[in-house]
Amino acid sequence: MPDLEEVVSVGVLHLEEPDVFWNYEITDARRIDELLTHFRKHNTGFRADTRLHEWIHGPRHHHEYALAFKGEEDTPLMVWIGSDWLGGMDLRKGEPWTERYRWLSPEERQDLLAMIGERDRHVADPRP
Repeated sequence: MPDLEEVVSVGVLHLEEPDVFWNYEITDARRIDELLTHFRKHNTGFRADTRLHEWIHGPRHHHEYALAFKGEEDTPLMVWIGSDWLGGMDLRKGEPWTERYRWLSPEERQDLLAMIGERDRHVADPRP
């Protein structure tokens, strides 16, 4: 997990809106820290190269949200939220770029969507 100092914004993409590259960005350090803290606290159960990986990349199981934790010069972390799974990739320099996945409970998914502001995105969206 990157430190808060490594992240200046979180780009949020909701795949149900394919006409835009990133739907909106979270730039509030408190919200970014809340997400990073959540991922650190729940950083167990991830697996690479498992049947879950194969199932997720199958024809019917796509992620619904992508979160790009953006730094000044790079993107140190990518996170994908599916209907019942969570995936991520550490993209920091010097780290192996291995995709990891785990199952996601409905309660944790709801918490994550609240943290990224998807419930009230019409308020949080900075687009003109």
